[in-house]
Amino acid sequence: MKLSVVIPTHDTRELALAAVTSVLRQADNSAVELVVVDDGSGDGTAEAVRRAAPAALLLRHEAPRGFTPAANAGLAAARGDTLLLLNSDAELRDGALAALGPAQSTPVATR
Repeated sequence: MKLSVVIPTHDTRELALAAVTSVLRQADNSAVELVVVDDGSGDGTAEAVRRAAPAALLLRHEAPRGFTPAANAGLAAARGDTLLLLNSDAELRDGALAALGPAQSTPVATR
């Protein structure tokens, strides 16, 4: 199973970084692709995500389009067999990714 975690965000830099970190903390033993969609943020979210998760696929909207278009863009770009849409103000609890299925030994995907 390949899992894609999609995080849409708009002006939630610190919250988005916490969400990204919670995914990366658990991605070591899983086949996980991280997709972050910055929906026209003006608070440096995209730059902060790029520094924190250089292997993540980062999509950027020049102007805010709203949650649904941002989520749809991330889901369309995701390549996983299983998709997890994670709000930028949410964090995964320890063991959450492992509970989704058998662990793989593939690193976080990049593009």
